[in-house]
Amino acid sequence: MTEPQRDYADELWNLMNELADSVLDATDEEILEETEDIEAAAEGTCAVLLEAVKAHQRRRLQDARTEYDQRVAALESTRADWQTASLDEKRSLLAAVFAAQPRLQAALTAQHREFRELSDADVESYLKQLAELDVMSDLAPEDE
Repeated sequence: MTEPQRDYADELWNLMNELADSVLDATDEEILEETEDIEAAAEGTCAVLLEAVKAHQRRRLQDARTEYDQRVAALESTRADWQTASLDEKRSLLAAVFAAQPRLQAALTAQHREFRELSDADVESYLKQLAELDVMSDLAPEDE
């Protein structure tokens, strides 16, 4: 069963009438007493609202910075892993990347060479390029 919709215009009208009645019933001293703190309250409210706006604007920047830091850390970890590996491990890593993303093999192996014919320098170069493109961080740890 759905709840009946609230009539906000009616609620606002009733609130304004109650406020008007309270002002009519108040003495001059009571009204002056209440208005003395209005400027301080307004300044405090303004400061809170400005801080909320600034925090909202900074949130996207902070999220982007956090994501950037995570990607850099993953890239550094991947670089450290493959740079200290033996040549056979580097070839295995390159094979794992090509198996996970076959389109990369066609893009990287130049002059119609087969993967098994790549020189040691080519393997190093391809791994370096893939690391810079952040392709190797997408591999699951068991693939490495």
